[in-house]
Amino acid sequence: MKRFHGLDRAQGYGLLSMSKQAKLTAIAVNLKRIASILSSLNHFIFVLLHKYLFKGRFYSYKKPICT
Repeated sequence: MKRFHGLDRAQGYGLLSMSKQAKLTAIAVNLKRIASILSSLNHFIFVLLHKYLFKGRFYSYKKPICT
């Protein structure tokens, strides 16, 4: 987290500034993790709904009967 999110250098002077920066960085990292989890969960729910509720109804193809 220190290397990739800007905690290697402080943006201001003093412990208070560094403390604020560290807390905001931790909040940003946690929000990214939550977004990633919700995104993958949303995809998983979509796949389950499509598989079990729709059961290919929209994509079924019947060959036309030609004489």
